Amino acid sequence: MPAFPTLAEIGLSLVVGVLGSLVASLCWIAVLLRIRPKLEISKVIARSTSIDGRPEFVIKVLNWSKRGAINIRAELFLINESNVSGGAIAEHTRLPLKFDCVFYLGGIDPSTEREVNGWRFVSYDDLDKTWGDKLERRLRFRLVATDEVSGFSRTFTQDFYTRKDTIKDSDFRYGQRTLEVG
Repeated sequence: MPAFPTLAEIGLSLVVGVLGSLVASLCWIAVLLRIRPKLEISKVIARSTSIDGRPEFVIKVLNWSKRGAINIRAELFLINESNVSGGAIAEHTRLPLKFDCVFYLGGIDPSTEREVNGWRFVSYDDLDKTWGDKLERRLRFRLVATDEVSGFSRTFTQDFYTRKDTIKDSDFRYGQRTLEVG
């Protein structure tokens, strides 16, 4: 006749099972949290002329991950800081982008030189006039992207502080490994 497990053995089995499941879940979540988009935003803005003759200002983004990034949402702000009693207040003005949502941005592909992992966000707002030379003004470009495998998102932000150091008269070089202008 088989021996029945005691109540202590059943309780120990349940505790070991629950703790093992909890540890496995935490390890899996830790691995997934590391699988997030790895995007880089250019440190400069390229000034060029559009096909219809309007000035256009371009910010290039590269995906350094081997996996694609999905649901990319971008925004460009002009931030004007003013001092008030007790501190500073930042007033944000949203500047329009030609496309502020990108469905998919491919990952870096070592087998090709094609730029499958880059995207150029374009603003037709004349940043020279809008930004001006005031030191209390700066631009902030921010985007949110989701990893296509894990589903986890990450926010990326690039602040541009001075117009003369930021805006360059040229276009970004073509290629999946460069954010250089010229």
